[in-house]
Amino acid sequence: MKKTIIAASIAAVVAAPAAFADVTISGQMNYEMIETDNSSAGNTNSDVFLAASDDLGNGLKAGMKIQLVTDDGADTNGGHHAVYLSGGFGTIDAGQMEGYTESKIAALAANDASEEITIEVADGSNAGFSNIVRYTSPSFNGLTVGIEAGETGGTDAVFAKYSNGPLTVQAASEKDGANDIVTISAQYKMGDMDFVVVDQDDDSGSSETFIGASYTMGNNKIAVGVIDGGDTDGDSTISLTHSLSKSTSIYAVVKNDDSASTGDQTGVGMKYSF
Repeated sequence: MKKTIIAASIAAVVAAPAAFADVTISGQMNYEMIETDNSSAGNTNSDVFLAASDDLGNGLKAGMKIQLVTDDGADTNGGHHAVYLSGGFGTIDAGQMEGYTESKIAALAANDASEEITIEVADGSNAGFSNIVRYTSPSFNGLTVGIEAGETGGTDAVFAKYSNGPLTVQAASEKDGANDIVTISAQYKMGDMDFVVVDQDDDSGSSETFIGASYTMGNNKIAVGVIDGGDTDGDSTISLTHSLSKSTSIYAVVKNDDSASTGDQTGVGMKYSF
């Protein structure tokens, strides 16, 4: 009797991992040393993603994605925690996530290698994570459209994306509380070159445009960017990344703070991705 119980217990333990066969773990951790004018500080950042999916049959698929974020070792209480349902009708995402404007369009302006140094467009109050329900249509000849709704007083938006070969164009009209924000981006990839333009306007009359480019040469990548307009008018960055392997890279970033909002910055760092 005891042998039967023990054998059954061992079989259950051995079989248990099969229940998690569709769960994937990925992410990155990096450390940076940043000098701002005459002061310096170190920063550790990590993102861990857990993802799982389930084939429901008849073309339906369900899944979830969890993002665990730490900054300088402290839990930021942010990150993506959402479920989704997809099929021939498109995709429905629901949970805590960044709005489409921030995660898909404005994020293109963060083309430098650093986690802390950035000139990402930020005229609109669209950053951060909140509870959102989002619908994204299937692709029709490269065109997808969608709509998202947030909590009361939160973010609501309509958006569209068109891809044709090396060109991708996106646009979103977002209402974040009392603020209306329109963001448009164009990205063109030509071999090892990548060109990006992101323009953001809000109903207060404020406007920012990011113009950037990056070039990959073997294990090295150089990226430059500049902001025109807004509170950070004239700010620019240049970064150089060297890949030691598929998982490990080292980098250096220089930011020219023309608006004197934070001061000129120089940073060096190391990133490990998994």
